[in-house]
Amino acid sequence: MGVSTRVVLYAPSDSAAQRAARAAFARIAALEQVLSDYQPDSEVRRLCARAGGPAVAVSGDLAFALRRALGLARETDGAFDVTVQPVAALWRTARRTGRLPEAAALRSALQRVGRQDVQLDPRARSVRLARPGMCLDFGGIGKGYALDEALRALRARQVDRALLVMGGETLAGRAPPGRRGWRVEVEQAD
Repeated sequence: MGVSTRVVLYAPSDSAAQRAARAAFARIAALEQVLSDYQPDSEVRRLCARAGGPAVAVSGDLAFALRRALGLARETDGAFDVTVQPVAALWRTARRTGRLPEAAALRSALQRVGRQDVQLDPRARSVRLARPGMCLDFGGIGKGYALDEALRALRARQVDRALLVMGGETLAGRAPPGRRGWRVEVEQAD
């Protein structure tokens, strides 16, 4: 997901810790293959390539994440919009090049944004992006979902005392043995 990930855990043995950590990292990698708009072969990118066409069958992970994203869009009255990728891509380029996007490019990208044009059928587990050029960006919720799933993978291996950090996102399981909680330090920016 474009950031480093750290897993701190307590397990009954080194081998149990290794197995649990491998499972957590494998789950994160699997979700990256689903949700990443950076990876050209991800499920999201394959869906985006078919925008404007008929509905496409999607994985349970993509259907779940999209259902949650659309729910957040409703709850925030559109402030969160998972279809923002065309605009986000322009700003990524601007950050890399040091040049602002041109007004015409922004107008064009905005015409491909709009959560109301995402048709999710949870029963059929299919998605249709109604406008050609639409694409999804799970950057606002993808890391949180991946951390939730990584902790679930650890718990499936009887490891629930864990701290997971992915970029700026942190998720804590049960506290370390003999402690009331996890010690987390926040560096002060200069």
